[in-house]
Amino acid sequence: MSDKKIRVSWDEVSSPSVDQKISQQEALNRAQSHYQPHVPQPRPGDTESGGQTSSIWYNTIFYMTLFGLAGGFFGWLAGEVIWQSLMTPADEFRELIEKEAKIYIDLNDGELTEREAIRKLEDLYEEHEDNPYVEVALDESLSDWEKEDELEKLTEKDQFKSFVRTLLWTSCIGVIIALFLATADQAVSRNWRGVIVNGSVGATLGLVGGVACPHFLYQGL
Repeated sequence: MSDKKIRVSWDEVSSPSVDQKISQQEALNRAQSHYQPHVPQPRPGDTESGGQTSSIWYNTIFYMTLFGLAGGFFGWLAGEVIWQSLMTPADEFRELIEKEAKIYIDLNDGELTEREAIRKLEDLYEEHEDNPYVEVALDESLSDWEKEDELEKLTEKDQFKSFVRTLLWTSCIGVIIALFLATADQAVSRNWRGVIVNGSVGATLGLVGGVACPHFLYQGL
């Protein structure tokens, strides 16, 4: 190792070439710091070769299918709660007619005796005695055409309630499914800020689609 000291003169320090190299280095540092946040970060489980993953969980088709199924299940569950809790008298009356038809079918097939069928019908009518449709149908003081007229009036009155229920049902399902699909990629990447942003956008679009759907249904499109 040489003990000879390196001497730098003032002229060499203050030369334009030194200033130019310093400026180039500063520009390079600024460029690196500017583009550093925009470099995509590898997902958990990514390997260093080609970004391929070693787990099926990080396969796009797999996790999008999984999130789609989960969104569909929870959307159906929430929609079922809304649909059942907001049933109109017309819906209850239709269920009564279906149950009544089932009793007559069982009677004709011999699965019920006449006495059993009468008892089941009485219990069915008693269960829905507060239903306005049942009251009209069982009102012996009304003629057939008067019953039809009264039932038609009741149906028109229930149309708005039915529309509101359908609106809430489709909106709820649309929001939940869109929320799951929109957040799938960010959730797998553990980008929680992206989950919030994408989830908000997805839920909004799902709500718009859910609100628009009943209008098309009721217009027959």
